[in-house]
Amino acid sequence: MKGQHYGELEAAKFTKPYITIEQYGQSGWVHVHKPPKEDVRLAQGRLRRAREAMLSEEYDIIVLDEITTTHYFELVPLEDMLELIRSRPDNVELAFAGSTLPKSY
Repeated sequence: MKGQHYGELEAAKFTKPYITIEQYGQSGWVHVHKPPKEDVRLAQGRLRRAREAMLSEEYDIIVLDEITTTHYFELVPLEDMLELIRSRPDNVELAFAGSTLPKSY
């Protein structure tokens, strides 16, 4: 959801080499509830990448910033997010973040 430059990137510069940031998303806006197929494909591919990182044994903490927003925008299904949680190794902390959730949560 954040393909452009944003404030957290500036703060993270002070944490190298302790934090790895992989930034995804296109620079434009995603249409809520009518995302283009390319945006869906990219978001789901990035979720697979998060899973790979989580299972790699290279990281203690995985933060998926704006993951709840990608679900709200219908880019990532809830079941895929839940499967990621279910497959989390015991030695990895997994954090989902975002500013938007459906009201049913």
